[in-house]
Amino acid sequence: MRILWTRVGGSGDPLAAAVAQQGHTVVEVPLYRLVPPADTGPLDAALRRLRDGDYDWVVFTSARAVDAVTERMPEALAAARVACVGPATASRVQGAGYRADLVPDASGAAALASELAARLRGRERVLFPRADNAGPTVKAVLTAAGARVDDPVAYRTEPDPEAPARLAAALADGADRVVFASGEAVAQYVAAGGSRDVTCVCIGPVTAAAARAAGFGDVRAAESATAPALLACLGESAER
Repeated sequence: MRILWTRVGGSGDPLAAAVAQQGHTVVEVPLYRLVPPADTGPLDAALRRLRDGDYDWVVFTSARAVDAVTERMPEALAAARVACVGPATASRVQGAGYRADLVPDASGAAALASELAARLRGRERVLFPRADNAGPTVKAVLTAAGARVDDPVAYRTEPDPEAPARLAAALADGADRVVFASGEAVAQYVAAGGSRDVTCVCIGPVTAAAARAAGFGDVRAAESATAPALLACLGESAER
């Protein structure tokens, strides 16, 4: 199949590589860019506190958040336990020389927050470096469990001005599937003028819900951000 890959990271993404190894053609179509926060002061201050042992946990809901931390102060991760939203994010932590202490079986930020909340005894200090457009779930769930949560912006998303032309060219050449890894990618695809007649394969149920709300008629959801789950979902979609 010819698959449009909207997940930021493109051909360097291990999931994209796994799909290509199965004989599919992966066409990189980045729809937005990840950039540093306009003001890095709050993040840097939080990382100094993390390095000094002021946090019990650090929570990552994306690999990009891991990069934002390790690029600025990699040694800080040695001072707290680490919770990751999924295997890909945990792998990025491991690549930086640390380990993920918690990776939930279920996919998504809500599952991560719920599982971590069940482990908290109350009044733990949690650092949640996040995207500028992150939803409120993680902080709300952990705060309700008694944690003190700091959530500085670690990176921002912004539209890629070249995305509409790039997407139009890719769709003109034909697409059997389009892969989305976030609701942000769905929104940017629609904003860039992408057709909703193509079958979309979404990583996680939240992304799938965003695709359905955006008007896609044929939506399939991979259970997790792993190569086996994504390939299984692609296979099911092809059978349909």
